[in-house]
Amino acid sequence: MLRGSLDDFTLPDILRLLSSAKKTGVLAVSSRGGRGRVYFRGGDVYYAEENGDPRSVGQRLVDSGVVTGDEVDDALALSERTGRSVGEILISDTGTTLDRLQQAVIDQINDACFDLMRWGQGDFIWQHGQGIRPEVDASISVDEIIIEAARRLDAIANQEPQSLPEAAVPALSPAFASAAAPITISPDQWRILAFLDGRRTAAEVAALAGGDTADALRDLHHLTSAGVVELVESSPKVRPPSPPVVPQAPTDAAPHDAAPREAAPSDPNPAPREEPPLPVHPPLQVVPQEAVEALEEEAPPEPAPPLKEDFAAFQEVAIASAHESVGDGAETATTPPSPPVEDFDAPGDGE
Repeated sequence: MLRGSLDDFTLPDILRLLSSAKKTGVLAVSSRGGRGRVYFRGGDVYYAEENGDPRSVGQRLVDSGVVTGDEVDDALALSERTGRSVGEILISDTGTTLDRLQQAVIDQINDACFDLMRWGQGDFIWQHGQGIRPEVDASISVDEIIIEAARRLDAIANQEPQSLPEAAVPALSPAFASAAAPITISPDQWRILAFLDGRRTAAEVAALAGGDTADALRDLHHLTSAGVVELVESSPKVRPPSPPVVPQAPTDAAPHDAAPREAAPSDPNPAPREEPPLPVHPPLQVVPQEAVEALEEEAPPEPAPPLKEDFAAFQEVAIASAHESVGDGAETATTPPSPPVEDFDAPGDGE
């Protein structure tokens, strides 16, 4: 028994080694993404499967239209009872040819080996001498398998990157949390995943994530192909249209669809218009001149008390006049110093 890791040996190298040694047995490959088996006979591969699907060949025949699903079920049941191969039963009961059955088996081998070769990590175990009874007797060389895998890889590399439709509604797949295979997600793709809610379209998610919209749509397609994202809808969401904004007309204005009002006919003999009465004021009273003179003699007007500013100006004029008198040789008198203006109380300021 030979066992090892795909980190040390690539799967094509292991297949070439077994083919060159003309080995017969089964190579079991396992990883976090699943399991697969490649069956050898004399160095050639006569069957291969991934994740142990026993009906993959029969389902391929049904998909291609060679046989029906009921015919495959009947062939499997009859094979268990009689021990005959499924291929032999299908050929005899359905009229299909051996070439079609063999081509279906070869396609199954190429698909399974191509998927296994893309596993970057995992372990392998070689079990010599073990095998299975194939449904259809067919085989293919390892070189043909590797050439077909290289052709598919070149086709993928030269293929224009696909994008998710803008109207699609992506959501995080529930199987992503329980995925066994390691998935490498870039920071830009993590940013896209943060905006998935199962309601936003791909275009809305790309706009929220920022960056180039085309790159975001390609990342969404890659995440969908990897099983991280699933599509909830594939058609644009139908949203109720917003009600139109209708300007409100004034309450006293007539509606737009109302008929225009007809003008009232004019009266040929209109009634005279009544003017409103003028306001009535009380008559003016004339005061005799004798009474006015008597009031002036009895109560002569008192002079208004001078303000502080007026008295200060008067004081400055008085002092200037005194200096002029001294300059003319007139008799002078001793004048006491005057108090500051701000401390002087003019007559009538205080009680």
